Amino acid sequence: MVCPKHPARSVRAEHPVTAALAQLSPQSVTLRLVTEPKEQARWNTLVRRHHYLKEHRLVGESLRYVAEQHGQWIALLGWSSAAFHLRPRDAWIGWTDGQRQARRHLVACNARFLLLGAKAQHPHLASHLLARNLERLSDDWFQHYGHPILLAETFVDPQRFEGTCYRAANWIQIGLTQGYARSRLDFYQLHAQPKAIFLYPLHPKARSLLSAPDLPTRLAPHERTPSPTTFPLKSGQSRSLLQVLKPLRDPRRFGGKRHRQVASIVAIATTAMIAGNNNLLAIGQFAQSLNQNQLCALGATHSRKIRQYLAPSETTIRRTLQNWTASVTTTTS
Repeated sequence: MVCPKHPARSVRAEHPVTAALAQLSPQSVTLRLVTEPKEQARWNTLVRRHHYLKEHRLVGESLRYVAEQHGQWIALLGWSSAAFHLRPRDAWIGWTDGQRQARRHLVACNARFLLLGAKAQHPHLASHLLARNLERLSDDWFQHYGHPILLAETFVDPQRFEGTCYRAANWIQIGLTQGYARSRLDFYQLHAQPKAIFLYPLHPKARSLLSAPDLPTRLAPHERTPSPTTFPLKSGQSRSLLQVLKPLRDPRRFGGKRHRQVASIVAIATTAMIAGNNNLLAIGQFAQSLNQNQLCALGATHSRKIRQYLAPSETTIRRTLQNWTASVTTTTS
């Protein structure tokens, strides 16, 4: 996520870049997207091995980049969806809750930044790469996800780094986080280590555009309608809900072949209703819209065959709730 404050160790097994970096010039460096599965796997491995967070996964919409010199990988950059809630950022922009939900996808987060070599041998490499990446980020995002990026954000741990490369690349520091980190999509965990927030407008009027009552004609098609299926629970609340529902007896006569955990089905239906879905069709659509992290948090069945969590269908939810309601009515009467 941040440029190294101290020299990083060379990646000897991957490429002997230390000597090459000493002769590095901006003209000899190329920056490109990482799209091939094998290269993505290599990118992931290097980030897990050498980035201080030891985590390669990027949340939501994301892009991976590699900087090369003469075919050798010398730096990695990763971009993800912007933070769901970020009070200093939202205040700086001037967002209402509705605007944040409708326009947050127009902001991207520089979630990973890793130099594969000794920074001291070319002290301006990090800021140079940031500047080049920012020049192409919005166009690349549009090609992959169908919408531009107006603002970039990142977080710097002040106990480890000074954020020098971001300052040199003209990023703006606007404040500190409250000490929460996103561990899954829309899930946050307290780590009590506030980080400095840096922003970089990719459009000269990014701030006023993002906070305008109405987006201009060319940007209006990219505004999203706030969805009632927004996941309404934090990770701790999901666990608590499952714990409460765990003692439920399966009301289905033969149980479920695919979705055997009745507590999970009821938890998904309950979460859908909390999100504002008040009929079975909407609840079924909500279940199908859940991503893998959300299904995992709600105890959904995991398929070993396809290595994914499975969302129950509307039919499964309807039968389970109807049978459960009938069993409760019979018991109480």
